[in-house]
Amino acid sequence: MRRIFVDRCWQAGLAIGLLFSAGSVIHAQRFTFPSELESTMKSLDGTKSEGMFRHAYNDGSDVLSLLPQASNVHAGILPIYGFTSYNSSYPQGDGDGALWQGRGVSGITRSGVEFGWDWGNIKIDPEWWFAQNQAYPYTSTAGQPYGDYWWGMDRLQAYGAGVYQTFGWGQSEARLNYGGFTLGFGTENLKIGPAEIQNIILSDNASGFPLLDVGTDGPIRTAFGAFDARLFWGQTQLSSWYDSNQNTNKFLWTGGTMSYSPPFLDTMSFGFTRAFHSPWSTMDTWKVLEFFDDNLLKLARFAVPLQLNGEDDVDQVLDLTWEWRIPQVGARTYIEWARNDSAADLLDLLMQPEHSDGYVMGLQQKIPIGNWGRLLLSLEIADLGNNIGTTIRGTGSWYRHSIIDNGGVDGGYTNLGQVMGSPMGPGSNSQELNVYLDRDNWFVGLGIQRMIYDADYFYTYAKQMGYYGYNLMLTGTLRFGITLTPHVELGSAFAFTNNWNMNFGSVAFAPNGHVELAIKVHG
Repeated sequence: MRRIFVDRCWQAGLAIGLLFSAGSVIHAQRFTFPSELESTMKSLDGTKSEGMFRHAYNDGSDVLSLLPQASNVHAGILPIYGFTSYNSSYPQGDGDGALWQGRGVSGITRSGVEFGWDWGNIKIDPEWWFAQNQAYPYTSTAGQPYGDYWWGMDRLQAYGAGVYQTFGWGQSEARLNYGGFTLGFGTENLKIGPAEIQNIILSDNASGFPLLDVGTDGPIRTAFGAFDARLFWGQTQLSSWYDSNQNTNKFLWTGGTMSYSPPFLDTMSFGFTRAFHSPWSTMDTWKVLEFFDDNLLKLARFAVPLQLNGEDDVDQVLDLTWEWRIPQVGARTYIEWARNDSAADLLDLLMQPEHSDGYVMGLQQKIPIGNWGRLLLSLEIADLGNNIGTTIRGTGSWYRHSIIDNGGVDGGYTNLGQVMGSPMGPGSNSQELNVYLDRDNWFVGLGIQRMIYDADYFYTYAKQMGYYGYNLMLTGTLRFGITLTPHVELGSAFAFTNNWNMNFGSVAFAPNGHVELAIKVHG
């Protein structure tokens, strides 16, 4: 009993120490600080789309300036973030960038400096994170003691054994802007599409990676409508715990995204994205410029010399989005539909457009409540599970689809052990509702989420567990944020999760308590 008491005191002390260090995490629409909630409230009054390519963390705002405002050159200290969390039973936490919130205490710290001028800026915003990474019951495969329970995917269930820590460039970048166009290179966490939590193509669930992008600096307004386009080239890599079957652990991630708003309905936008993942060691001109390949169907690609058992070693994901802003009532709604396998030909596409597909749909609504303040309702529903067509045609699971026995993108659609896309991961479906009451300098929020985790694995390997064998997770979360001074904000969250058949292992029921504390100091 005394040992347990000492351990708990050590964990609490470490959490408090991290809280008042530097750095934090912005949890998509799971707000941590009042300024984040206020920014979203204001955006719902806008009529224009923000474009498809977005920064996950807005560290460029609220900079503490070091030079006179009138100067053409500016320099400043970026906001200081501090975040720590505690999980009582097993890892839990997503939308947190590089951080992996294991069992026990975890935390991240971030701050830096920014230098800018009229047509560009350089931001140095490194981050350090650690996880106590306490042991817990999980299921792993042979040769991958800390990896995914399904072979071939670098989705870690633990970052090795014991305490883990790492330092990286974080949200750093160099960017040039001129005439409505932009060119940038950095390691920032970026998001693609209008979704807030379960972005299919790219979210802030994994660590940022070296990425070059070029395109428009937000939508360009013309008489023919608003156009937004961005091309990107990045390098992802496997974690050090993954036993790769290839000669390289680095991969090329490239593609492009664009959106269009018609001139007669500028509150509505339509988006299109193609992204490709392939081994870095086999990179060539075709792969670097593959976004411009006009062949969306699979048969047209078989002429390419590089083939593996009738397939090439490139994984393509295709994504379509729709967003409609309704500023008259302070609302927006969106749909994202994506497909993780090319059609064989046009007839195949017409017969089975749902083959290997997934979707996210959401709604945000701002509601004034008199002198009490305002409510924000945020609902998001997502599904990346296989459908009934799998019974007659095999379908690779989302983010695992690229894994081929004799080659392919070994490790799946991941970076450093975490899924780059939707945080819920392959084969899952999620329904999440968040409600916030916003007052002058504080807010309180309530979140509810139901998630079926990796049903594709269940149908393939664990269906003998019967109807009650699904990995079901129910989570309730209470959040609170307050502005202490014009330059200091605090945030906290308390969540409880009921987890049935966790990772399809031997534990039938596993509850978890999750606590978050955060601080933001800014200009």
